[in-house]
Amino acid sequence: MGGAEATRVSVRMFRVACVLLVPAVGLAQGPPTPLLLAIERAYYAGEASAGREALEALAETDDVTRAWALWRVAGMHRIRGVDRQTKRRHERVRKPLLDEAESVLKARIEADPNDAGAHLVLSQVYQARITGMMSGMRFGRRAGETLDRALELAPDDPRPLYLKGVNQLMAPGPFGNREEAGRNLEAAVARFAEGAPPGVFWWGEPEAYAFLGLSYARENERDQARAAYERALELEPGFDWVRERLLPDLESP
Repeated sequence: MGGAEATRVSVRMFRVACVLLVPAVGLAQGPPTPLLLAIERAYYAGEASAGREALEALAETDDVTRAWALWRVAGMHRIRGVDRQTKRRHERVRKPLLDEAESVLKARIEADPNDAGAHLVLSQVYQARITGMMSGMRFGRRAGETLDRALELAPDDPRPLYLKGVNQLMAPGPFGNREEAGRNLEAAVARFAEGAPPGVFWWGEPEAYAFLGLSYARENERDQARAAYERALELEPGFDWVRERLLPDLESP
């Protein structure tokens, strides 16, 4: 059975179970239900259809959890490294998902300005809206400020820290900071390794290792990069970016 089919089967098997496992509070405090894990697996495998199916199966849930799911599914529709026609088609799918997520999260933050989970996911919704120079000018600052607020509200949560490291690593030229990115990513994976508090869904650990590996690779620390990539695949064997792109790039001359 292929990865996409396995994910779809998992979605169908857990559809009813997840109705009974809906978290009562925000994502920062909610448990990793089977459908949320199915969305996460589909994200790493690049299986957009399986992600959409899991999203459709997600029953009534809290606002931050739904917004997270919308953002993750939007991220499965890649707009970089694809042809122009595919990009336009994916943008048509992404926009309503991100629109809904942004609306839900803004309302949540208005109701509770100290909701770290809402700030965290909203920062990534803003980040996902950056597709070029103009959108970068519009959303880049919002994304950074919202992520910093999440880190301020939840200093022991590894997710804001790893995402800050990703932004620092991937930002162009003078806007980036590779040295600080590496430190933040190393600190984040160390926190992930300590384990999430009971019932908390700490999504993103495989991605944190992938970007840590990329950080090492850019410094020509190939053994450390390979170890980080291998750890990412241990955590998420279906992580196609690591398996199909990052590891082969590391092995190339």
